[in-house]
Amino acid sequence: MKFLSILALLVLATAVLGARLPETSAVARTFSDDENESLNQYIKALLENLKEEMPNGIPDLNIPPLEPLHLPEIYADIEEGMAKVRLHMLDLLIEGLSGFVVREVKGDLNTMSFSLDLFLPEITGQSYYDMDGKVLIFPLYGRGMAGLKVNDLHFKGTARIVIKDMESIQLDHFNIHVEFSQIQIYLENIVGGGNLGNVVNTLLNMLGKLLYDKFRDQILPPLNNIIKNALNEQLAKIKLSDLIGGIGRAPRSRFSVSPVQDSVNTYVDMLMENLRPFMRDNGMDPLSLPNLSTSFSKKIWFVTWRGGASISQGQLRSLSSIHRTGNFGLDQSGNRLTIDGSVGVNQLWGSFRALAWFMSIRISAGIQLTVQRIRVRARLHADVSDLKAVLDLFKISEISNIGVKVSGLGPLNWILGPIATLVVNGVRGKIAQAIESPVKAKVNELLQNLQMPNFSQMH
Repeated sequence: MKFLSILALLVLATAVLGARLPETSAVARTFSDDENESLNQYIKALLENLKEEMPNGIPDLNIPPLEPLHLPEIYADIEEGMAKVRLHMLDLLIEGLSGFVVREVKGDLNTMSFSLDLFLPEITGQSYYDMDGKVLIFPLYGRGMAGLKVNDLHFKGTARIVIKDMESIQLDHFNIHVEFSQIQIYLENIVGGGNLGNVVNTLLNMLGKLLYDKFRDQILPPLNNIIKNALNEQLAKIKLSDLIGGIGRAPRSRFSVSPVQDSVNTYVDMLMENLRPFMRDNGMDPLSLPNLSTSFSKKIWFVTWRGGASISQGQLRSLSSIHRTGNFGLDQSGNRLTIDGSVGVNQLWGSFRALAWFMSIRISAGIQLTVQRIRVRARLHADVSDLKAVLDLFKISEISNIGVKVSGLGPLNWILGPIATLVVNGVRGKIAQAIESPVKAKVNELLQNLQMPNFSQMH
């Protein structure tokens, strides 16, 4: 219902502006293109201001904090065709919603309708899940941490507003269309974890977008109807007469960007969208991690006993969700254009198998790995004479919060520290090796076939 509060706010803004504009005669007049454009700019400013307020919410409008969005608990019993699955999710945390870019707003006060095109480079979700059921004859079960990531999310929506007696506001047309470039899913301990769990996670990632594209026409119509009915239920609680005069000119937000800035960001987003398939197709997602080993000792009475541990079958997922993480800067010196900023990845996950031995004890264990964020400084330049861009800097600036969870060590649980250190050091080195030179080379290859827009002419 939190998302519906935002959509209801946009509907009300359109309705209030339409209701406040004066009539020039007893017959309803036709609104000009300039007046419609004023509505467009108002809604854009409203959205930019909303972006600014999302971390704290807007108590006066009963909008709670939305960045990150926290959903305490979700239950779902799925019985569709060949699938019968029970799903319970706890503490779902969704991040990235405030990173939206307003691509287009079109309002029409004559028809009391508007359309909206929003772009989100990435949204991520984390939760604890408990699932049990089957698809066809195949059991589907698991319990543990779940991760979800969606890239290049395009949300396009249209709506028409009906105002009755200047009091009641309802939607009689509502349609949304959702597209994305990739979806990534990771379920810890799915079907018991281990190699079989890795296979299932790989299949989920391979088939996720394919299944959505195949069944989109069956998914979206009922979703449109559900959202429209829920919105109308919310709108029915509000009297338009109480709002007229309460919405003034929206101030410019510090999050607003100029047309030039928006063009620079769009150019970088296009590069990242072209880069992601290369990373998936060239062994970067999932990324194979190196086999490593370490030794340790422990003194028991007067005898020093030695042992060791090795890790193998390591994989790290989600590097291909690389995306722009903020506005890119633009600078011009003579004929040289330079754009620079940060790209990165959030919430990576992976696994290892571990073998530990001490005295006569040998134990096999599982390792779950998480990396909260990676940031890379990127800089491109081009000459305005040919606008052929070159990526001259692509360097990791941050790898933060590497988490290691080891299960199954039993009596050797005290060696967790050496194993965690082994994993963290190995992962840091491998990420830098995999990202910096290979990705920089691929981006420069892509740039050979792409002309940088002449941003200098957009000022």
